[in-house]
Amino acid sequence: MICVDARTDDLQEGDRLEWWRERTRRSIFSSTINCDRAEGFHATARAVDLGGIVVSRLSYSSISWVRSEKQVRQSDPEQLVLALSVRGRLGLAMPGKQQVLSAQEFTLHDTSRAFRGWTSEETCRPAVQILVQVPRSIVPLRSNPIDQLIAEPIPGAEGIGAVVTDYLVRLIDQAPHFRPDDSARLSTVTVDLVTALLAHHLDGAAAVPPERHQEALYARVLHFIERHLGDPQLSPRMIATAHGVSLRYLQQMFQREGLTVAARIRQRRLDRCRTALAEPRQRPYPIHLIARRYGFTSNAHFSRLFNATFGLSPSDYRRSMQP
Repeated sequence: MICVDARTDDLQEGDRLEWWRERTRRSIFSSTINCDRAEGFHATARAVDLGGIVVSRLSYSSISWVRSEKQVRQSDPEQLVLALSVRGRLGLAMPGKQQVLSAQEFTLHDTSRAFRGWTSEETCRPAVQILVQVPRSIVPLRSNPIDQLIAEPIPGAEGIGAVVTDYLVRLIDQAPHFRPDDSARLSTVTVDLVTALLAHHLDGAAAVPPERHQEALYARVLHFIERHLGDPQLSPRMIATAHGVSLRYLQQMFQREGLTVAARIRQRRLDRCRTALAEPRQRPYPIHLIARRYGFTSNAHFSRLFNATFGLSPSDYRRSMQP
């Protein structure tokens, strides 16, 4: 888990808005941001990365932004973004739809869509929002029902909305006190709560078919494996525990590939090492450091596996990829 705090107060006033534009582009999605009072722009942010699930609290002056069709084509992380307006007003507009949210309301948007947005301060205090960024592939809901909620107001002060609001506020506040091994559990809880909130405002039975549960869980497990390849402790049991399923159920999910979970982990580690060994930028790094980066703790074991899989030793393969 990574918790990062940032604030524009640490920058020269003339650099603040451009810094915020670049930060938003890298950490959320590409858009064009404008501010009527760039000289007085102020912002703070805390981002908590739970292994691909990112929860952020943003506080900033009134701004507007546009995510164009061109920006969608150029860069689409294929995420659902659940936004909670904590203070101030939040507006979203897309073809045929426009909403203005007040405090304690959620709305949903999709990075695969173009839209316009804006925020306004409240009594000279910055607007505050909490964003939850979730890969669309791991939310176990049908696409068509989800689309019905895009840019619609979702209550955040009562019922399940209040539960999700309280959870997100506490998650952000307490993030510096979490341990690294809390990340997987909190990632699962966060996705489950987002799913529950959305399903509550849809026809739950139609929105969450049984097969989508398993598909979404499988996607989450694959996502988890990719994010933790560098952890030597990554194992089928660790994965099963992090996702609240039995080891047997986890192994059954992987039967579709004809691989065991351990074989999948080994295969992805070797693939990532092979890619790194072929990259010119990675040539200064010794082979044993690249292997360790992806979870191999024994150089001899790594070399044997690499040779058996690709037909060349790691050093011979690296040489064969050089011009």
